[in-house]
Amino acid sequence: MYSADAINTTETPNVVPKSNSAAVKLAHLENLVTECRGCTPLIFIMFRPIKAVGIYLVPVALLLISSIRGDDLERMLHDKLLTNYNTNVRPVLNHSHSVDVKLKLTVRSIIDLDGEMQVLTMYNGVNYKWYDEYLRWNASDYGEIESIRFRADQIWHPDIQLFNNMDKSNDAIDTLVYAYSDGRVYHTSHMVTKSNCAEDVGNFPYDTQTCKLTFGSWTYHQHEISLGILAPVDLNGYVPSGEFEITNATGVVHRTIFECCPDVAYTVVTYTLELKRRTDHATHFIMSPCIICSLLIPFIFLLPHGTNDKILYGIGQLIANVLVFGEFEAIVPHAYPRVPTKGLKSYSSPDQYKVTNTVKFSFLGILFMVNLVLTGLALVFTVATIGVWKRSQKKKPVPGFLRTVFLGICGRVCFVHCDDFLLDVEADSQSPLEESNGSTERDAERAGKLTAAAEWCQLAAILDRMLFVLFSVLVIITAIAQ
Repeated sequence: MYSADAINTTETPNVVPKSNSAAVKLAHLENLVTECRGCTPLIFIMFRPIKAVGIYLVPVALLLISSIRGDDLERMLHDKLLTNYNTNVRPVLNHSHSVDVKLKLTVRSIIDLDGEMQVLTMYNGVNYKWYDEYLRWNASDYGEIESIRFRADQIWHPDIQLFNNMDKSNDAIDTLVYAYSDGRVYHTSHMVTKSNCAEDVGNFPYDTQTCKLTFGSWTYHQHEISLGILAPVDLNGYVPSGEFEITNATGVVHRTIFECCPDVAYTVVTYTLELKRRTDHATHFIMSPCIICSLLIPFIFLLPHGTNDKILYGIGQLIANVLVFGEFEAIVPHAYPRVPTKGLKSYSSPDQYKVTNTVKFSFLGILFMVNLVLTGLALVFTVATIGVWKRSQKKKPVPGFLRTVFLGICGRVCFVHCDDFLLDVEADSQSPLEESNGSTERDAERAGKLTAAAEWCQLAAILDRMLFVLFSVLVIITAIAQ
């Protein structure tokens, strides 16, 4: 019923020709490429962390390689410089040249100033600079290494010593030595120095001490080592002392000929320190009590007679002066000037210092001794005036010359009159005039005795007034003289 063409068309309606199938595949691939055009390939995604780590690892590796190479170069330079190096030979190519050594003193703290032993103990740092002609190199040949370090015992260094040293075991703490490519060498030594310092306590506690530290080479004379000052005394790291403050510090270079070696001169650097004593403690605990005790001495003569107040006051004054003087002796330096014996040997040992017989006392010590003497004299005169007062009980008349000099002239000057004491004497009398029973003769006798007793009291009061003025003047003169 149907034709062949119709049958074929009906049975295979979905069949695509071979040529059309290839075109479809090509179009499908194009679509995939278009969709994945903005995507990162999987292989790249896997290696992305490795790439990020590598960015940081490469510079680190380069630094490690360069540091290893730098250490090798520094080691090579160190070994090369020390090859055939002699630490006992001065670092000059021409032996006729001297080594210029510069010093700088760094004061760290003042530990103690012993007035009896005349020793100044300090913690110092000493900086040295010199040129070593055997420690030179071309920095470009060794990776631009400009400096290198050595131990102090590996290279030559000057034998600088503290000449006025008072301690045989003056051990120094040496730091590493810095050497630069041009031959410069820097070395720092820290040490506790004990130097001789003759303390002058004449103005204690308002005194200023001058102490010196003398540095020099122990074996090299001026033609072998020439010393100089690198910089002024460094006080930037100074820890203030509780007893002294440094008011001035200077250094000077000079040449000295010692008796041991009269043919050559030695270059010496002397640092001078001026130490001013802090006066707060001495003013509050020594000076003030001394002044108070001194001012209170004359007032013993103003106390009334008839009681034991005068004696108790005088004894109390004496005890107070002794106690304050003992406190003063505990803090004042016992300065016995020590002078060195002759020659360079004088700086090598404290045993070679001798003590002179000259002992200087401070003005405050003299003031204390004067106070003690005045207090003792005031107590003695007080006992004497008490004795004069006691004579009033015997009611004997005052001798003529005493009446003329003291009761007449001095009485008017001191404004002390006999009438001032009549009432007191009459009140103390056991037989007053009112009980005389009208006897005129006995009344006259008793009146004479009462007048004599009043005159003795007047004489004691006049002596007290005069002694008060005298001791007041002595105290003022003593204070001004000091």
